[in-house]
This record gives sequence, C-alpha cells and structure tokens, in this order.
Amino acid sequence: MSRLLIIFFFYAHLSPGQLIEKSKSFFEAKNYSEAKPLLSGIRETEQQFAEAQYYLGRIATEEKKYELAVNYFEKSVATNPASAEYHNWLGVLYGVLALDANPIRKAFLAPKIKNEFEKAAAIDPANIPNTMGIDSLLL
Repeated sequence: MSRLLIIFFFYAHLSPGQLIEKSKSFFEAKNYSEAKPLLSGIRETEQQFAEAQYYLGRIATEEKKYELAVNYFEKSVATNPASAEYHNWLGVLYGVLALDANPIRKAFLAPKIKNEFEKAAAIDPANIPNTMGIDSLLL
C-alpha cells in the first residue's frame, strides 16, 4: 500500500495525457505494478479514460484475470466506440471466456464475440486481426 502511495504522489503532478504516456512505457516494459495505479487514477471525465481502461484490460489479460479484462475493455468500448482495436480486444476476451464456459454461457458469448469483431472490421476493414477474428468464427 505504501508503494502505491509513493507512486501516486510521485506522478500526481502529471496531466492525464502524460500519465497515459508514462503508463504505456511501463506497460511495454511489462512493469504492470507501476502502470496500474497511474491508469486507475485517470477519471471517467478525462479524455484519456478509454485508453486507460484499454491498458488496464491489457494488463488484466497479461495477468490472466480475464473477467476483469472484459470489464475494462467494455468500459473502453463504451467510452470510445470508434476504436477498432478496443472492439477487437473485447471480442478476443469474450472468446477467451467462452473457451472455459458452460454451453449456456458459450451461447450467450458467441453473438457478443461476433458483434465485436464485426464492429472492429467495420471501423477498420484493412486491419487484418479484425477480419481474421470474423474468419475464425466462420470456421
């Protein structure tokens, strides 16, 4: 807890945009414990909230906390529905949840997976991962 307070106070003077950039560098260095408190400090009213939720989702994915990752990705998509990458990651994580789900939950998740991949492909048709997500559903 004291470490989190130190991190928070050390970076408290940074703007949300600067926090995102610092968090991205921590994320890319796989230093998730440093990135999480910075990203969590970005409020819903800030322009960078969707991106913060996206990176929190990516961190939760790396930590194999898939339900938590879905929650973060859902917030990122709700805040910025124009991002193909956010939709793609949400579709992927719905798919991860479906892998270990019972048949009823799989039936509930399948249309969500398809919907997210279709939205991602509609936003950015040239993005290969988006179209591959749809193709894998059709196989």
